[in-house]
Amino acid sequence: MGILCIGDLEPGTISAKVKMLAEFFDKVDMPYEIDTNMYKRLWGKLMLNVGVNQTVAVYEGDYGLIQREGPARETLIAAMKEVILLSKKEGINLNEDDLNYWLKLLGTLNPKGKPSLRQDLEAKRHCRVELFAGTIVKLGKKHGIPTPVNQELYDKIKLIESTF
Repeated sequence: MGILCIGDLEPGTISAKVKMLAEFFDKVDMPYEIDTNMYKRLWGKLMLNVGVNQTVAVYEGDYGLIQREGPARETLIAAMKEVILLSKKEGINLNEDDLNYWLKLLGTLNPKGKPSLRQDLEAKRHCRVELFAGTIVKLGKKHGIPTPVNQELYDKIKLIESTF
């Protein structure tokens, strides 16, 4: 079972609402974690999705593909590093520790599992590439930071979608 992350948008605070929700989760044995920097957590999750969803979709694989060394894992990490660079320009400041946290989490997933974007393309459904690579490419242009890996993933996914 996963863990639900809760918190406030104001960094460093834990509001009465979050405390009340935590008490409820305690009563129903729901695993959760309180994070006092939700913007950073949200950016971390974006970084994860940018890397894993798009890479597994383009390489037409599963989690096992990115859990082992090779071109797919290199692409995943390179896409995530572009997010780290942009996060600094946006005042979020993701770093290598954040990258390693998410890579460690990826190592715990069922190697035969597939992320939602991969499932969408397999089912010939248009996916959320605009939310992932589209966002990163736009932010790269805004800040003058090249995002070649995300641009390539974006282009490849759009090409796959054009066949539907």
